[in-house]
Amino acid sequence: MVLDDLRAFSEKLVSDALFLIHSLVLEHGVFGYVLAFGVVMVVSIIGNATIFLPAPVVLLVFGSGAFAAQYNLGVGFAILMGIAGGIGAAIGEMSSFFVGYLGQRGVRKFSDALNQKLLLKIESQIKKHGNWIVFLGALSPLPFDVFGLAAGVLRMDAKKFFAATLVGKIIRDVLIALAGYYGLELLKKIFVG
Repeated sequence: MVLDDLRAFSEKLVSDALFLIHSLVLEHGVFGYVLAFGVVMVVSIIGNATIFLPAPVVLLVFGSGAFAAQYNLGVGFAILMGIAGGIGAAIGEMSSFFVGYLGQRGVRKFSDALNQKLLLKIESQIKKHGNWIVFLGALSPLPFDVFGLAAGVLRMDAKKFFAATLVGKIIRDVLIALAGYYGLELLKKIFVG
């Protein structure tokens, strides 16, 4: 019941954020771009701070890219929204890192209910490859919480974790925003001409 309520809240948050971005940019011009950046970043922080509850923040970033194409705002707006999403995601993902860092025993007990093998596998990869595994995890579509938990349990340096997460999430979200931008452009060409 609680998970359903949280999921509904996160979906509504993303939907309302897209509407707000639309209003801000169309009504406030360049200042609206700054406000839209802030909206995407804050929603991304909230969506990525939840542990093991996927929030559809990807739809917000993709939708922002499509919005840029629909209103001829240029590819720069899509890239800007991807950067905002990536920064917010990296900040939000620190929650799973600190849960792992501060609650090692609890994470290990909780991981029994989830997937102990996956956590141990990611831990061993982080031990071997460090930041590269965190970067690749942030870049991938895999649920990133387990990477944050593992890095925290291993007491990885928080600054290094954040830097690797930041770079991976920015690249990922810029690519998602560009997919929204160019995907809408492609659909226009196919169906409108």
